[in-house]
Amino acid sequence: MNCSFCGKENNEGIKFCEKCKSYLSPNIERGKDRKYCWIYELNLYKNFTVLYTVWLVLGISFGLVLIVAFIASKSVKVLIIFALLFVAIVIISIIAYLLYAAFHGGKYVILFEMGPKEVVHIVAPKDFSKDKKLATGMGVVGALTGNLSLIGQSLYQSNAKSMTSVYKSVSKVKSVRRRNVIYVSETLNKNQIYAPSEDFDFVDDFIRTHVEEAKNQSKNKAKQNNK
Repeated sequence: MNCSFCGKENNEGIKFCEKCKSYLSPNIERGKDRKYCWIYELNLYKNFTVLYTVWLVLGISFGLVLIVAFIASKSVKVLIIFALLFVAIVIISIIAYLLYAAFHGGKYVILFEMGPKEVVHIVAPKDFSKDKKLATGMGVVGALTGNLSLIGQSLYQSNAKSMTSVYKSVSKVKSVRRRNVIYVSETLNKNQIYAPSEDFDFVDDFIRTHVEEAKNQSKNKAKQNNK
């Protein structure tokens, strides 16, 4: 296949370009800015990562309130009331999630940009899909040329929701292969990076390697400043 970065035609089965060493995949492109870009369509009816995240936040918040309330009242009735409220909230959250999934046509479309310093999660409009159709400006150019970098810039400029994880600030990386998600956590930020099954190992290794490199650079810089 042809390398999206340098254009060299490589033999089938090769994972990295023989000329520039860029990763080769029909799902992931490397732009002239050297960043890897790909579009991921999350099936909201099969992959429940969004719902799990909501439950996690609600569970932690609910648990803390329950502990404080129980310590203050020391009443079993409080536990029963909170248990019933928790069940009600879970049921409501499931209904809300199904309505959310239906509103988005059963999919959550995300564009990812992964470079040497950061990885960016950009939420595409609900009418955006893998066919790369966009309404105006640079997005049309990107769609016509198949350039994911231009599409990403268009989404940025249209104020699309995005989340950026800077490697040097990352505290933890956790991979959940069965849901095709990599959690990239900072102190007050938890990014979710989705990757196709066939490209999951590359994305996971790229992020982990660059996080480790960024940490080592920070440590070395701190040591030099202390001398």
